[in-house]
Amino acid sequence: MEWDGIPTDRVNQSMRWPRAGTVDIDGSTFASDAVPGLVKRAQAELALALLEKNRLQEPKLLGLGFREAKLGTLSVSVDQSQRVALIPDHVVSIVSAVGHLLASADPGDRIMRVTRG
Repeated sequence: MEWDGIPTDRVNQSMRWPRAGTVDIDGSTFASDAVPGLVKRAQAELALALLEKNRLQEPKLLGLGFREAKLGTLSVSVDQSQRVALIPDHVVSIVSAVGHLLASADPGDRIMRVTRG
């Protein structure tokens, strides 16, 4: 997520909230010393979605957009139908008033480091 506004303490703040300069859909400013209720609600909704579906029981490559991966002479087959949204649409919708998904991201995107040993 790319959040509107700026962190209230750019040096010592480890979390993305609270933020200064964020406004709601009516143009009212959110308090710069608190996390907005809609962000807390989205966090709770995401936690509930993760509890309802045990993501640990899914095949390891499911949701990463891969149909197949090999190690010997490295071969990867991409299959977009294998992507699983990690952030449900309704959660993204809740926080859309104060942020948006990065243009290069989608709810199923993950960033991972690949190293060759």
